[in-house]
Amino acid sequence: MATGISVITVGAVFLVVLLLMVLICISGQRDKSVQKDRKGSKSTVVESGLLQYLYQFLPCSSSPSLPGPPSFFLIGNMMDLTHDHLPIHLTNLAQRYGNIYRLKCGKTTMVVLNSSEFIREALVKKWSDFAGRPVSYTGDIVSGGGHTISLGDYNEEWRAHRRLVHSALQRCCQKSLHDVIERQALHLREVLMDYQGSAVDLSEDFTVAASNVITILAFGKEYDKSSLELQQLHSCLNEIVALWGSSWISALDSFPLLRKLPNPVFARLLKEVAKRDEIIRKHLNNYKSQYKKHDDAITGSLLQGLDKHQNTEHGVLLTDIHVHMATVDLLIGGTETTAAWLNWTVAFLLHRPEVQNKVYVELCTVLEGRYPKYSDRHRLPVLCSLINEVLRLRPVAPLAVPHRAIRDSSIAGYSIPKNTVIIPNLFGAHHDPAVWTDPYSFKPERFLEGGGGSTRALIPFGGGARLCLGESVAKMELFLFTAYLLRDFQFISPPESEASLPDLRGVASVVLKAAAGLQSFDNLVTFAMIGDTITLPCGTPFIKSCTSVNWTIAEMVGLEVVNAGRVTAPDALRFGLLKDCSLQINHLVLDDARLYSCHSPVFNSSVSLQILEVTENPTPANGTIELQCYLNTYKGLVSNCNKGIHIKWITEDNTPLNGNRFHYKHVSDCFSKLFITKRLTDHHRKWKCQLTQNDMIKATITYTTTIKDGIEEVFAAVGESVSLSCSNTSSLGVGGRVKWTVGERTLTDDISSYKDRTEALHVNKDSSLVISKVSALHAGDYQCSESTDQQKVFNKIRLHTLDVISEHGPGGDNLTLTCVLTCINECGKDFNLTWSGGSHNSRQSSLMYEKNTLINRLFLPLLSMASAELTCFVHREGDVMASKKWHTINPLQTPAWAVLPLALMICITAGGLYVYMKRKHNKDTGNEQSSVGMTHVYDVIQDANNEELTQPATTTSVYDLLQAVNYK
Repeated sequence: MATGISVITVGAVFLVVLLLMVLICISGQRDKSVQKDRKGSKSTVVESGLLQYLYQFLPCSSSPSLPGPPSFFLIGNMMDLTHDHLPIHLTNLAQRYGNIYRLKCGKTTMVVLNSSEFIREALVKKWSDFAGRPVSYTGDIVSGGGHTISLGDYNEEWRAHRRLVHSALQRCCQKSLHDVIERQALHLREVLMDYQGSAVDLSEDFTVAASNVITILAFGKEYDKSSLELQQLHSCLNEIVALWGSSWISALDSFPLLRKLPNPVFARLLKEVAKRDEIIRKHLNNYKSQYKKHDDAITGSLLQGLDKHQNTEHGVLLTDIHVHMATVDLLIGGTETTAAWLNWTVAFLLHRPEVQNKVYVELCTVLEGRYPKYSDRHRLPVLCSLINEVLRLRPVAPLAVPHRAIRDSSIAGYSIPKNTVIIPNLFGAHHDPAVWTDPYSFKPERFLEGGGGSTRALIPFGGGARLCLGESVAKMELFLFTAYLLRDFQFISPPESEASLPDLRGVASVVLKAAAGLQSFDNLVTFAMIGDTITLPCGTPFIKSCTSVNWTIAEMVGLEVVNAGRVTAPDALRFGLLKDCSLQINHLVLDDARLYSCHSPVFNSSVSLQILEVTENPTPANGTIELQCYLNTYKGLVSNCNKGIHIKWITEDNTPLNGNRFHYKHVSDCFSKLFITKRLTDHHRKWKCQLTQNDMIKATITYTTTIKDGIEEVFAAVGESVSLSCSNTSSLGVGGRVKWTVGERTLTDDISSYKDRTEALHVNKDSSLVISKVSALHAGDYQCSESTDQQKVFNKIRLHTLDVISEHGPGGDNLTLTCVLTCINECGKDFNLTWSGGSHNSRQSSLMYEKNTLINRLFLPLLSMASAELTCFVHREGDVMASKKWHTINPLQTPAWAVLPLALMICITAGGLYVYMKRKHNKDTGNEQSSVGMTHVYDVIQDANNEELTQPATTTSVYDLLQAVNYK
């Protein structure tokens, strides 16, 4: 703690000394004679000036009850006001401090309004209290000394100026506005037609169309895209807007001392303002010489207004500078804003193409093929809902120009002193979760009847006395341009790449612009499946601490998952921030398929999380199972994938599905359908969908089919354990029990419960039947059902068993291994048995079907056979279902150290066998031993069982019961 205080103290002292030196240097530039006359009072002037400057940073009690983030000595809340994405940051602060809070910047108190209710109270109900503009050094330079409608302070001059411009706009709108916009919309249509459907960035065409509307209204002049004069004008205006929003410029208002220091950014601003004024002055001079020929133009109406009032109104002098700056307002407010909005509209429609289809159907149905008029807007609710939703999500000026309290007043019950700066955060008001359901999602349907959207809460043009003068022009432009475009064109993303959709994050500036226009952008792509745990890399290897890292969902601007290193997502338990600032998401759901962005002071990156999903068509063709596998991203189903991505269907054993009952339909590389001729044994069968990129496996998802009255097939090797599942027992009644049957016999009463698992069969807590050591005689049809009169069946299972039996040939020179699959009734024709691990001298027989068994023999010569592990596999339609291993040992290859104990064991065994055979020989003279061929093994077992079934004795064990049932 002592170290921290020391650092702060030293920093504060350093700043004070620095300010003192600046003041001394400024003071040193005064005239020497003045300095000599005032030598005795020099130090007093410097000290009082310094004290006066430092006084503005002292805490002020103007609004002590207003909440807000803590401010710091000297700089106040400058760190909050210089945030890269200021509207989003101010909206996030509202989540912590409420929809009205205060910020400090130097001696200025600012109040941020983040709800439409508070904004309307300040700008509409109490407009006269908050009609002023903050005193701004840079604002005066940009506005020609405060002579613009947008930046001028509230006084008689401003009121007279506004009345003049409003009157000129009204006359223009009544006479020619609709025709001008209609001509430009048709011209834009012709320009887009010339592209002949090729992929193109439309932002420049939108800018030219919007600019021509203003230049025609202002000067009666139209430009094309190649016009050098138009390019220079736009370059100049865009540069002014960008520079004015720079922190290097805004700092000059809060810290006047910085105006005395060299500032190259400010120098560029002055240069661009001079260039702008020169261009506008040239246009006005050209127009003045002939304005009587173009009385419908706004400039002509403005000049006529000056002549009519003899340049005075209520003692206020209106001059050419007011006409000049009114033209500047029209060009800045009517070009970039409209063009940016059109870009956003197309960007959102690319993400939800079904919306533009609905608008197209409405236009064709309602207008019967003709082009729309602005008077048709009340008959086109789908189109109007689209316009409103884009205005809500992307207000072109997300932060309204700040207002100033010209007298003491109040907002939301809080006292607002005179000269307090009011910042209406339109972005925050349009994303207020208390007003808008799912506020960060693009849902035009919210503005349709019953959709829950509130047009009253929509305030994209501000309100009150400072309401945007061009609101009527803008609304008509947005309606007609959008209607003409969607009537004649369908906007789609280029098919080459899934990542070709525009980024929906936006660029922070006075006007919120689409980050990449309509051009493509590349992101890191991560593939996953529902239920997975995934880690999204941030790509910040040089960041030692994650406290400056933010994670956001890119296409939902402002929705933060991590803020300043802390998880802030609504479902916070599923998200985590790792030490390397990577984002971990647990238990993925389909809605997690989003574009995530990691922001840090030195690096920004984006990760597209794409989730593979399999669904089943609930209404397929008769006798068919239809499965659909597709890739989901932040824009929904992917219709076209990145190059190198493919989807294919495989078996549970990861081999291709083969067979006549499987058919495929590849809608695209990222969407495939599988059609299966249905069988009852497809019940609880697993199917896999695999996604590869450049032949590398990226994701694999498994889907299990459920067949009504179906039978689940299970394969098990003899000697191993198998568990038979009793699924869907959740519907079991209170106190209910399940029973297991095989064939027509009940097993439940004869097997042990899960408490004693030492028996050959037992039932687990989940009601599954466990066979601890499978025998060939366990093959059969098992059924798990409710032990009531209703006999509700939970699952049917057909158990097949796999075994390997050895037999020595005549003379003992050969070994025959017989792989036997025991089925119920007959083994399926799609079953197969194969061997692996045999030597080059081994030989397999062809498959043989004998009664209820499938047999494959492997013949091995003992002399050339090496010690090895042989395996028999059972396949179902190419999928390995079970395997049985057999170990062979060649005595000739036995290691030397094992010869002695092996020989001893052989001797003991041979001696014991000799004694046993000698005794038996005395009893059974004449009996000779003969081998039983493998082809008769199961016949001998069946004969023995038939003899047992003819005896009246009752079944004494489960094994005897299974034996009796399976061979009844």
